[in-house]
Amino acid sequence: MRKEDSDNYLKIQVEQEDEEICVVIEDNGHGMTEAELKKKNHELAENKKSEGKHSIGIANVNRRIKMVYGNQYGLRLEHAGERGLRVILRYKPEKDVTGNEETGNKETENETQKG
Repeated sequence: MRKEDSDNYLKIQVEQEDEEICVVIEDNGHGMTEAELKKKNHELAENKKSEGKHSIGIANVNRRIKMVYGNQYGLRLEHAGERGLRVILRYKPEKDVTGNEETGNKETENETQKG
């Protein structure tokens, strides 16, 4: 985000596409160059660690999504309009024996239900 501007926005959408969930997070910040996007998306697709100290959180989230839901899921980055960045998180929720969708983290679900 650009601290000096007053037109900052952050948009979060959750969509269901067939049996998959797609979470789209978009802003109108500085964004990334085409080369940076290509490099980062390659790292995310190949589940590689980032070179340097940038985007450690994105790489960790992507790695965990792939471990829980499979290598076909994870994060992808895109340009958002003239400037800004769009982060797309895609996964397929698991089904429990009753047919209800699960998030993949029973411990968190149970703690939420207790509280």
